[in-house]
Amino acid sequence: MYDTANPVQSESAPTFAAVYAFLKAHYKHERFEGRNGPIWGEDYAERITRSVIADFTRYGYRGALISRHESANGEAIRFDASLNITSLR
Repeated sequence: MYDTANPVQSESAPTFAAVYAFLKAHYKHERFEGRNGPIWGEDYAERITRSVIADFTRYGYRGALISRHESANGEAIRFDASLNITSLR
């Protein structure tokens, strides 16, 4: 499932399910699925997932970032389109 408003896709793009599972594992619950609801929108976590996939397709597959405020371990996490955590240094 990809954002239909962004039809640009690549064979190397990770699947929606894989990106969602990665984000769920590395985001604080209250910053990802915990925001699904009437205030942020019932599909908040899905929209974050689509945004990451769109960034990979728009800007290349070098990486994306989960800020330290959103990260489950309290440290910023950079990851690539293969969903490998890469160094911030």
